Amino acid sequence: MDTDFTDTHHFEVPVTFCEGRQDHHVSSAVARDWYETIDSPKSWHWFDRSGHFPQWEEPDRFLGCVLQDLSQ
Repeated sequence: MDTDFTDTHHFEVPVTFCEGRQDHHVSSAVARDWYETIDSPKSWHWFDRSGHFPQWEEPDRFLGCVLQDLSQ
């Protein structure tokens, strides 16, 4: 909770976002705005049937996205 990435725009590793469209805990709009400022390799995955935990709500699709991003 004390970590603030607001002013961080570069990472030494690729960054992957897995966002649930039904998430009521974290604003996907805020996450997407910050995502657009990142200048490192990045990917964005929407999970239409998930909330805050796409890794548990759509595990097969989540695994597919992780494997896809790792193979690039």
